[in-house]
Amino acid sequence: MTRIRIILISAFLLLSLVASGWLAQAQARDEHFSDERIAAIDALIEERLSEIHIPGAALVLVENGEIVHARGYGYANLEHRTPVTPQTIFAIGSVSKSFIANVILQMQADGMLSLEDPVTQHLPSFRSRSKTNSDSITVRDLMQHTSGFSMFDGNRHQTDTSREDDALARVVSKTRHYRLNRPVGASFEYSNANYETLGHLIEVVDGRLLEQVVEQRIFKTAAMPSTGILRDEVADLATPYRFILSTPRPFAFRPGRAIGPKGGVYTNAEDMGAYLISLVSTQSSIAAWSSDWATAAVSAGDFSYGPGWMVFASGLGPLVKHNGMNGGYSALAGFAPDLDAGFAIMLNASRGSVAGDVEYLTEGAWALAFDQSGPARMIGQAQWIQLLIVSSLLIATGIWAAVFFLRLRNQKVCAPESLLAAIAKIWLPSILLLPIAYLALRALPVMFGLPLEALRLFVPDIGYLMSAMGYLAFGLAFVRPLAISIYAVRNTGESRAQP
Repeated sequence: MTRIRIILISAFLLLSLVASGWLAQAQARDEHFSDERIAAIDALIEERLSEIHIPGAALVLVENGEIVHARGYGYANLEHRTPVTPQTIFAIGSVSKSFIANVILQMQADGMLSLEDPVTQHLPSFRSRSKTNSDSITVRDLMQHTSGFSMFDGNRHQTDTSREDDALARVVSKTRHYRLNRPVGASFEYSNANYETLGHLIEVVDGRLLEQVVEQRIFKTAAMPSTGILRDEVADLATPYRFILSTPRPFAFRPGRAIGPKGGVYTNAEDMGAYLISLVSTQSSIAAWSSDWATAAVSAGDFSYGPGWMVFASGLGPLVKHNGMNGGYSALAGFAPDLDAGFAIMLNASRGSVAGDVEYLTEGAWALAFDQSGPARMIGQAQWIQLLIVSSLLIATGIWAAVFFLRLRNQKVCAPESLLAAIAKIWLPSILLLPIAYLALRALPVMFGLPLEALRLFVPDIGYLMSAMGYLAFGLAFVRPLAISIYAVRNTGESRAQP
């Protein structure tokens, strides 16, 4: 009887421990990611996925050192109706920068470099157009976007497809042609040129390719077996989609190694959960979060920029996040260190010019996750007006060219009879066409911070319309006076030849 009583008491104690552990876990989840909050986030993602026609998404939420929710929504491939799962691979764009900055912090801890080192200490040939100014750029300036490089210059190599070992070195060598947009260290300007340079610097200091360094220091250490840089040939890859007007179209692009340090990480929800857990853990083996870089972060308006993360103040303590976009992919990831909670969402679509309002989904889910005010729809009437203006200018220029060449063919173009008439008929139209070409080929891309090739990558409809308008206007500005001049010379010769 005593033995039975001991067994019963032992069983009761064991059940009590299990129950108390379950209750403690439930209470911990009630602190933030409750079942109700998770259900609300799921509902928002499902609703907005349908509303803005995004093919698919994957979400992961972590809290207190574990994944509390991982789920796929919609389709990884629309044609085959392949569902998204927590194992589906996505490119995460500029969220990749946190991995690069993390490696830099580790290398500093290992005594391999210092954030205050001039970049030329490790890359002697590094410079901008002004060598004197760029000699003072430090590793920290690159990491926190205070080097002075512009957003426009940082997007020059978005379509580079080279996967040669020296691809990063060749891209970084081109910074000698860049003019610094602001004094070194003075203020924040987001530029991918900074992280391209950091990627090359890691290779030079470590002696291995960037992919190998990040694999060893981050992916293996944080237990991310499905994650890699430019891991775009795996079976579980979500098909990327770009919007042509309001329709998502599949997109085939094989990015080169220049994309690696600024936006080349491919991962899934499960691995991102492991990464976020490592970031918020006080015992983290990858040591990316510390009070040092929270206080050292540079002000960038309503947020500060630390190593690869934007740091926002909130009622929940600091909120740390970064968004990302590749051609056909979008992502947002972040964490609340005081809550020991993290969040990541990935989509297989990028924002279009008049459709695919991906931020409405990603930022909306983030806001709901961390009690922030949600975003309004960003794509609306203004974007349609922009598209209409560009389309109208292209059509008008095309009609102008067609009418001119039709008149020329039918010999209805009269040669100017005086200098004043020549200026009015030949050169004035060209003077009007050249600003249109400059607007489309240079001014608007600089305003967007994206060269034309990058515009065509991210927002193909507006990018190709602007390219067509610019090149047509530029070509017509020179071909038109040349054609009139040839026509005039020919007619003059014919009239002289007549008796």
